[in-house]
Amino acid sequence: MFNRRQQFIEHRMLQAHGNCVEVIPNKLYWMAVEQQPRHPEPNVYHFNCDRKFIYEGFFEDFGPLNIACTWEYIMKIRELLAKFPDKKIVHYTTAVVGQISTNCACLMACYMTMELDMAPDAVEEKFAKFSGE
Repeated sequence: MFNRRQQFIEHRMLQAHGNCVEVIPNKLYWMAVEQQPRHPEPNVYHFNCDRKFIYEGFFEDFGPLNIACTWEYIMKIRELLAKFPDKKIVHYTTAVVGQISTNCACLMACYMTMELDMAPDAVEEKFAKFSGE
C-alpha cells in the first residue's frame, strides 16, 4: 500500500495533464497524451491499446469498434484491476486527435456504461472537455 501523500502527488500528476478522465476515483483513468509516459510512477500502471483495436472502415468512416472489441476491452480492464489492486490504472492514447483517440474514448465510455452502470449522460459529461464544442 502507498501513503496518502503519494496518492495525492500521483492524482495531481494525472490531473495536471488536463486530458485526464477519472473513471473510478483513485483507481482507473483514461487520458490523451502526445507521447508515451516516460517515467511512470511506481504505483501507476500505464497501458495503451492504440494499435490493438483497429477499426476496419466500410467507406470513409472510422468507427465505432465492433462489440467483440468492446468486450475484449472490458475483459482487459477487469484483468488489470485484478492484477494490480494497489496501483492506479491509466489507459492512455497517444493519438491526441483523430479517429484512434475517438475509438479509445468510445471503448472507455462503453466500459463505464456497461461495467460501472453509469448513465450515458454522466459518461458524456466526463468526456465533454474533448468534444471541441
